[in-house]
Parts: sequence; structure tokens; C-alpha cells
Amino acid sequence: MRISESSKKEMRYTWHLIKQSKLTLIGLILVLVLVFIAIFGPLLAPYDPYETNYVETLNPPGWKHLLGTDIHGRDVLSRVMAGTRISFMLGIVVVGIALILGGILGILAGFFGGWRDEVIMRIMDIIMSFPDLVLAMAIMAAIRDPVEGYSLNPLVGCMVAIAVVTIPRYARLLRGETLRVKETSFVESARAVGCSNMRIVFTHILPNCLAPVMIQATMTLGSAVLTAAGLSFIGLGAQPPTPEWGAICVEGRNFLPDWWWISTFPGVAILIYVLSFNLLGDGLRDILDPRLRR
Repeated sequence: MRISESSKKEMRYTWHLIKQSKLTLIGLILVLVLVFIAIFGPLLAPYDPYETNYVETLNPPGWKHLLGTDIHGRDVLSRVMAGTRISFMLGIVVVGIALILGGILGILAGFFGGWRDEVIMRIMDIIMSFPDLVLAMAIMAAIRDPVEGYSLNPLVGCMVAIAVVTIPRYARLLRGETLRVKETSFVESARAVGCSNMRIVFTHILPNCLAPVMIQATMTLGSAVLTAAGLSFIGLGAQPPTPEWGAICVEGRNFLPDWWWISTFPGVAILIYVLSFNLLGDGLRDILDPRLRR
């Protein structure tokens, strides 16, 4: 498939805008580094993140263990690197579920309006009336039997819980964009020539909603990991020995401040992850806004 000259020019101009924004460029570089670690982390990690070695328990950062070891003698660097893949997997699953379900509900509400709009958006308002972490805690508690434990893998349940609380963001976003786009002249022209509703939605409305959806997705990738870390910290998320950043912080919280490295380095990893996607999302918002591009 050949790329037209106008598309090449547009891509070159977009890259020029990214280079002009130092914070966006920093965010992009950090995201690429995290993606590299997520893909090749198991090959680059100096030790097995699950391997215990009680001879080297609570060793401080040094040449042999750059970020030290935890209470079980496991290498903190290897566990933080393994947690990068888990965080990306969690973020992608959350964005995928929330985008598909929220997008369908938002487009349905905005395109057809009437009672469908009222019912869908009132349900979204109810979900949004709860703080994200509190509602995620309630969902995690609901799928956990007090005797038998979790009916789902805790990490899978964590993804589902965070996706549910994120759905209203995409529903409201897609509803607003659908209301805006469906009143444009090209949609009216499509109606006039007899295009079906499905064709109008997938050919005319959805492509014109991609820019704000991309921005929201980058923000969600960061906030999802932050919420997952909060759930793990209170014992409702990933369970040991899973090397999830929040779970690693939990394992080391009882050893602060003497053995500070156990919780500090995964906390720094969460900070870098969230900051990188927020910087990238904020930059994309400016770059993809047609008014600012002019």
C-alpha cells in the first residue's frame, strides 16, 4: 500500500510538532523504553524474579544486586522489570474492555438519542458517582469468596474491576463526539444518499472520534496501573509472589525505613510509568487538535 505525498507531509509535520514539545518527546522516549523493557525484560533481567535465595536476604543495592534484594532474597531489579510487562498487559486489557463497551454505549446513546440516551447515561452517571478506587474495591470484594478466595485470578479480577469503573469515561467521550459529528454536513449527505446507520457510524462517525479516544487511552494506561497498585497495596489486587509493582510495595512496607529499597524502586517505576503516559497524552491532545495545528 503506497502512502500519498499528503500523508507523508502530514506525518512529517506531526513529528515536527512532537520534537517542538520537549515534554511530549520525553514522554514518548520514556514510553518506548518501558515498551522495550516489557518485551525483552525476561531476557535482560539478571535473575529469575520468582527465585528465592535466603542467603542473600535484604541485601542493599550494590554491584551484584543493583536495586537490592527483598525479604526472600529475590532480586528487586528483576521483579521490577517483570512488573513492567504485567503493567502493560493490565493497561491494554483495561483500555480494550473499556473502549469497546464504553464506545458502543456512547455511540448508541449519542446517535439514536431518546430513551436509549437517557437510560445509558444515567447508568454511567451512577457508576461515576463512586470514586474509582472505592468502586473497584467493591467489585474485587464481590468476586472474592470469604472462604474459598477469588473465583477469578486476582490479576484478572483487577483488570475487570478497573475496566468497569473506566467504561463511563469512554461512553461520555464517544457520546459527545457522536453528537458533534452526526450534525455535520457529510453525515447529512450520507443520510441523503441512503447509507445505513451502521455504515454512517463505522465510516463517518467513528473515524472522526479517533483523536480524542487516543488521548483518553494514553491517560487510562497510566491511571489503570495506579488504581491496580492501590488495589494491590490494600490486599485486593495481585497476590504474592506476582511481581506486580503495587504488590512489591506491599511486601516492603513493613520494612521501611531500614530496608527502603524494597518499596521505593517499584514506587518509582509506577511514577515513571504514569508520568510518561500523562506527558504523552497531554502532548497528543495539543498535536491532534486541528485548531492548534493551524
